[in-house]
Formats: sequence, structure tokens, C-alpha cells
Amino acid sequence: MSGRDAHRARVGPPVGETTVTIPAGPNGASSARDLAALDLGSNSFHLIIVRHRRGQLRVVDRLNEYVRLAGGLDRNNVLGKEKMDEALEALARIGQRLRHLEAHNVRVVGTNTLRRAKNARCFVTRAEAILGHAIEIISGKEEARLIYAGVSAMRASGSGNRLVVDIGGGSTELIIGSGLKPICMESLFMGCVSSAERFFPNRKVTATRMEHAILSASIELMPVVENYRRVGWTKAIGSSGSVQSVLKTVQEAGWCKNLVTARGLDRLTARLVELGECSPKTLPGLSERRAPVFAGGVAVLNACFRQLGIESMEVSDAALREGVIQDLIGRGERRDVRNESVEDLAHRYHVDTEQARRVEATATALFDTVAERWNLNPPRHRRLLSWAARLHEIGLDVSHHQYHKHGAYIIAFTDLPGFSLTDRAILSTLVRGHRRKLNALVFERIPDALIHPVERLVILLRLSVLLHRHRGPERSPRIGVEVRDKTVALKFETGWLRRHPLTHALFDEENDLIRGYGYRVEIPGGGNP
Repeated sequence: MSGRDAHRARVGPPVGETTVTIPAGPNGASSARDLAALDLGSNSFHLIIVRHRRGQLRVVDRLNEYVRLAGGLDRNNVLGKEKMDEALEALARIGQRLRHLEAHNVRVVGTNTLRRAKNARCFVTRAEAILGHAIEIISGKEEARLIYAGVSAMRASGSGNRLVVDIGGGSTELIIGSGLKPICMESLFMGCVSSAERFFPNRKVTATRMEHAILSASIELMPVVENYRRVGWTKAIGSSGSVQSVLKTVQEAGWCKNLVTARGLDRLTARLVELGECSPKTLPGLSERRAPVFAGGVAVLNACFRQLGIESMEVSDAALREGVIQDLIGRGERRDVRNESVEDLAHRYHVDTEQARRVEATATALFDTVAERWNLNPPRHRRLLSWAARLHEIGLDVSHHQYHKHGAYIIAFTDLPGFSLTDRAILSTLVRGHRRKLNALVFERIPDALIHPVERLVILLRLSVLLHRHRGPERSPRIGVEVRDKTVALKFETGWLRRHPLTHALFDEENDLIRGYGYRVEIPGGGNP
């Protein structure tokens, strides 16, 4: 590598048609930009594109593809080839609409079926190539948080708590919140597709099948009912396609007006049993696309009404995708919920914030120096490294012995609002790998395609922690940094290592710890002038 390559560092509707204006918070940008949210749900794929300008959002396009992805899972939770191909064909159509949008203005999220599918990585790899954008598989509680954010953005705060129920294809999210803040969030393993596949094959409905479907959903609800009733709410809101379809059918029958009532839902359930099937021909208001999963959604909604004591439910057009849009806006306006999650976790586990800031400053300075040569992604990878530096010592609150493993476990199994499952796994891996021996076990939860950049982030974090082993406020040295493949060459200020023999010894030890993974740290001349 030539001397000049060395770096020095201190450590819906057609486009243009306006249909809905969604409040976007107090700090809207003055220049317009298009934002897109794609929800890869278990029943359907939903795309919404909005124009964000001066604090307002205007919907300019919507696309829906009814794929019923949950129906492609076999008993071993493997997504079948036929259903996978069907989904990819749908994404090819959606992808055409997303190609011109910049990556930071697009967020694609996968939900219950992709959480469960054992071959989800295979699907995601192919889908990302088609879409040209990354796919985030989110946890059930993150899905619930985003649903509540979407519903809340469309409604005035009002007074008292509100219950939001979203019946998806493979899961149902229940959220109690006040204003914009969720209080209780749960994601339960029941949905319109899974219920329909299990209890109503070929759309056939009998009294026994309906009773069993409602009982199954009620059993899922049992663990949360007492707590939800204790917290309480003054208003219930349904936000899914299932609830919207129920409202349309009971309105068409004249049993309800603007709300789904317990009485109207009972009459609809009885009517389905009487008809013996779900068909638009015999049930006005029901669409052909919704018909195959309608009875499953009705059963789950019945259980929610009965177990939670709901008398009536409003229906919202907003849901997960609108919540994703709200998150995108926050990230663009430095109101990233992920920063709050990291700060909350650091506070909960009594992190030494001064030490964390020193390590973070060094890690990000090193990153900025080597990112281009090491092919690291400045926005995403830099943020992950920064967050890992802030959290690398959370395991000390459990025990100093193997605290890196304690910290990794905490991150891996704590719900972190705003984080996808993959980014949470990367964060956990960075904390796990920041000290002690580096081996394959450190990276076992990382997708193969991401191992290479994550390895390099681990090395940068390790070096930053090592440089601040003294834990004092002393000024960081000026360091020349060169990287080539798996080698990092460091050149210190004249005499610095001689004045810091512990750090010098730690570098020698570091090479023994990382050698097994092929990395090496070089100090020209042994670090002594």
C-alpha cells in the first residue's frame, strides 16, 4: 500500500392523486421527498408511497398483492417453492414502482410468516435482488409498535387509553396505548390465514368448526387477558383487512353502521354457519380476494370480542405500513427511535457513559478512515458500530466474568424498538465479539452474506476498546491506519506506545485472540520509534 493511501484518524391511487393527508409531526421537512413502506404480510403485500413536505404526508400511490404467504408454510415451517415463486413474482411487480426511490427513503418489513419460515433467508436474498432494497424481518412486538404508530398518526389523541387490534394473516397484534405512546404490546400466534387453513378448508363453515376456531384463538388470548383488562381502555380500534371486511359485510346487512358491534359480529357469525361457506355471492360486502380467509378472521375477532369484553370497535384504514412511514420520517429528522432504545438499555444496565463515549468516538473515527477500503456501508454499518460501542459493557451489570456474553444475550433477547431482527443480531454479535477469542461461534447468528462486514466491525470495536483499556480521560493518540484484506496496520505518535506499555502488550495478545479468524494487527517497528 502506498504512503498516500495511509489514513490518519482521531479516534392505492395513481401517482399525483391526493386522497389522504396524514399528520407527520411538528418538524416536517420543507423540501418534498417520496417515502415508501412495503409490508410483506402473511396474507398480503401492501405498498404505500407518500410525499412528505412541510410536515404533511400525502398518499400518492398504493399497491396490494394478495399472496397468502402463510399458506405456503408446511408442518416444518418451510416455505414451499410454489408459494415462494408466487411471492417473488408479486415483488417483481411491486419492485418496478420502487426502483427510482433512494434506499434511505424505503423500508421493507417482513412479519410473522418470515419470522417463522426456516428458509426465510433464501427468500429474503432473492426478494432483495428483485426489489433492489433491503428487507427487515421484525419481531412481533416491533410489529405491534409500528401498527400503533400508524393508527395513532391518523387519529386525534383524545382522552383515555385505546385498544388497537390488528388481525394479520399469521399473527394478531394487541396494543393498549395513550396518545402516541404504547403501554402494552403483544403479538399472538393466530391470524386469518392460519385459522382459515386449519379450521375452514375450501371456505366451508360449520358450527363445530367455528366453535373450535374461536376456542383456539381464545386459548391464545388467555395469557394476556387479565393484564389488558386491568390496564383498561375507553375505545377499541381494529386496523386490519379482516376487521375492515367484517365492517363492510355487517354494514351491507344492515346490522351495524360505522362500528363493528358485538351484536353485529354475532349475527355475522351465525349467518356464516347458516350459509355453510364464505362466498361473495351469498354474503354481500365480501370481496372475492378476502373470501378464502374471511371465516378465519371472523373467528379470531370473535375471540377478541369475547375474551376482552369488547362491545364495539372502530375501524382504521391505517396500520403497519403507515407506522413504518412514521419511523422513516423520524430517522430523517434525527428522531430515530433506535437511539432511544440504545439509551434506555444503557441506562437500565448502568453503563459507564463516559467510557462508552470514548470507545464510540474512537470506533467511529476508525470506521471513517477505513470504510471505503473495507467496503463498509457508511450509514448503516457506522450506526451499528456506534450503538455497539455504547452498549459493549452492559453485561458488567450481570457479572464481570464473561460480561461480553452476558451483554450479547441481553441484546439478543430484549425487544429493542426500531430494530429489525437482523440488526439486533448484528448488535449482539458486535458486543459478543468485542473481547476474548474470536471464533466461528461469535458469528453463528449472522446471515452468510453479512459475515464479512460484521467481522470488520468487530475488529474496529475490539481495537477501540483496547485503546481505552486505561479508562481514563487522557487524549487519544493520533493513529495512522492502513487496512488490506484482514490486516490492520497502526502507526502511533512517536513514543506513545513506549509511554503506554500495557497497551503495547495488549496488542501482542490481541493477535493471538484474532488469529483463528485470519485477522492480524501490525505495529510497524513493534510500535517503538
